[in-house]
Amino acid sequence: SRDDVIGKVCITRDMLAEHPKGYSGWMSLSVVDPDEEVQGEIHLRVEVLGSQGGRRLRCSVLEAR
Repeated sequence: SRDDVIGKVCITRDMLAEHPKGYSGWMSLSVVDPDEEVQGEIHLRVEVLGSQGGRRLRCSVLEAR
C-alpha cells in the first residue's frame, strides 16, 4: 500500500542562496491537500555538494514530530 501524505516542505532557491554551504534546522510542514489538517515539523539537513559546474543537493531527515 502507499504511504499517507502528511505534508510537504519547500526549499526555495532563495533559501539556498542564504545558506550556500547548506542548511540544518526545523521546518514546519505545509498543506498538500486542502481538506487535510497538517501539524508537525521536520528537522532537515540540506547540503550543497560539488562546484558551480555540477552541484547536487543531499537532503537528510534527522527527526520529525
